[in-house]
Amino acid sequence: MQGLGVADQFLLYFILNKYGPGAAMWGGANGTQPWIGLADSNAMLVFLRDILRTNLVIDDNVRENSLAINQAIALFNPTEIVDEVFKYNTLFNVNLMISRINLIIICLAARNQVAEGAIIVLYQKYTPADWLPPRRPLFVPRQCVFRYLTDEFLNTEFTVPTI
Repeated sequence: MQGLGVADQFLLYFILNKYGPGAAMWGGANGTQPWIGLADSNAMLVFLRDILRTNLVIDDNVRENSLAINQAIALFNPTEIVDEVFKYNTLFNVNLMISRINLIIICLAARNQVAEGAIIVLYQKYTPADWLPPRRPLFVPRQCVFRYLTDEFLNTEFTVPTI
């Protein structure tokens, strides 16, 4: 199921956004609490995986889809799709997953209009040294100052000097 991780990342974003600001799952504060208001790193991982697994439903309605579409849909296994987002078996995969979760938190903060300069909690990526046993917890919270990207920044042309 390679390649579905990004699509599922956005699906997870929309599922989490559905609960809106102040929801208990966000510690009532849109990602400003470590582990999104849950007990620890493991609880956060289980919660995020379960909420995506619970809300990922295959639409195989024969009244809406053709036989060919339903045959193609039958090839999808929702568990494999969820596992693609939460794959952390290599250094690359764990950092990709952490980056996806951080991006979701940033997007939710922007969507829910967290104040410029407010503190949000993002998660540290692994270094090669961190990846060696014994490993640290998967999600290590790090407080960050939230900043909106402005049109001025987005329209800035960045050049790399030639050497």
